[in-house]
Amino acid sequence: MSNPDVQALVAQALGASQQGDAAQAIALLRAAIEMPHADAAPWLLLAAELAAQGQITEAEGVYADTVLRFPELHVARFQLGLLQLTSGRVAIAALTWQPLLVGENDEPLRCYAEAYLALTRDQFQEALDRFRHGLVLPQNNLPLQNDAQTTMRAIEKHLAEQGAVHEVAGLDDSQHVLLRNYATGPLRH
Repeated sequence: MSNPDVQALVAQALGASQQGDAAQAIALLRAAIEMPHADAAPWLLLAAELAAQGQITEAEGVYADTVLRFPELHVARFQLGLLQLTSGRVAIAALTWQPLLVGENDEPLRCYAEAYLALTRDQFQEALDRFRHGLVLPQNNLPLQNDAQTTMRAIEKHLAEQGAVHEVAGLDDSQHVLLRNYATGPLRH
């Protein structure tokens, strides 16, 4: 049972965020998560808003709290792992994603987690294959689909550039598709 007051605060926070008032959005979402019967929405939105504002450590903490409070909410686990991965903590991300990685093979979040982990090993074709498989599965998370498509385009561009230059190795962190994408924003959802 969701609290209507929580829903009202979330609606106000979304409005504030759309108006570019991140501080107000964060304050409203913090108030919403403190209310009785708060569902997962304000938790997820708070973590996403914090991440979008570059408050990565705090965003990670809110995602972790969300996973603890709502363990069945796999998107929170996925986002927590993605934040850890893009912060350069691949082993921690893999551990966070472990419950997703042992699930059904036809789960989009599993495919996306496997794709991002493949990127950390510079296995670009495997990453593309896992993203493609995830995108054809039924899902209801447009931001994650958009992130997957954006990352796929970046991989394809990297592979085309790599082929044109005939350079097989030697990506530094600024060139790595995963880190470059996160720095420019598409993985922040």
